Amino acid sequence: MGILVVGSLSACTTWGASTRRPNEALQPVQGKRVGRMLVRLADGREKELWNVQTSADSVVGIQLNKDGTRERVAVARAELNEVTLRQFDGRKTVAWVAGVTIAVVLLAGSLFYFGLRSSYST
Repeated sequence: MGILVVGSLSACTTWGASTRRPNEALQPVQGKRVGRMLVRLADGREKELWNVQTSADSVVGIQLNKDGTRERVAVARAELNEVTLRQFDGRKTVAWVAGVTIAVVLLAGSLFYFGLRSSYST
């Protein structure tokens, strides 16, 4: 069950096909929350931010550190070089649903088959 939950976290989204300049990418989401955002700073560093709030002059989100801690990060828009947003991916969604359906059918079939088989062999 844990595998299904972990797999579903990113099953229906992918990073945007192209990275865009900050003003282009952030204009449609101005003042709204964005689930995940990958930002490249002017000095070349990249940060993946979660639960991002955008404003006219900054981007504020949560960064997950390598040691498992979370840190609130604010980045001035002037420091941003590129921004990539998570986008819905229909192909990944269809593949995930098909995979889960096949796994459930195989599991149910094997339980049914072996359940019946064991009741006849006494």
